[in-house]
Amino acid sequence: MTNGGGGGTSLVFPMLKRGDYTNWAMVMEVNLQAASLWDAIEDAAVSRREDKQALAALLRSTPPEMHPMLIGKGSAKAAWEAIKVQHQGNHYKKFATLRPPILVTEWSWVFIRDLSMTKNSWSTAERH
Repeated sequence: MTNGGGGGTSLVFPMLKRGDYTNWAMVMEVNLQAASLWDAIEDAAVSRREDKQALAALLRSTPPEMHPMLIGKGSAKAAWEAIKVQHQGNHYKKFATLRPPILVTEWSWVFIRDLSMTKNSWSTAERH
């Protein structure tokens, strides 16, 4: 799949495949920069034409089953974010799902330890 971008160059937009998001995102960023469309991903304040060109590039590089969802996002920037979350995952959610019980336990232990140290300090101070 090629795009006749500016300057007579032809850009190849790779198809997004499961497990290859990082490589796909790097190549797409360079391609969109070369086509002067990356601003549509970084900044929503671009012309409607530039936004639609960037969205069209994303559609050319994603599986057809993703197209309705991406078009529904309304902008290239929102579509890019949706692809990122879908393929990379929301790291906060993963972290929050996996770590809180451990963090709570660790922080509880620190709190209890510090509390007991504080009690011991007060007891020692009261004796003097």
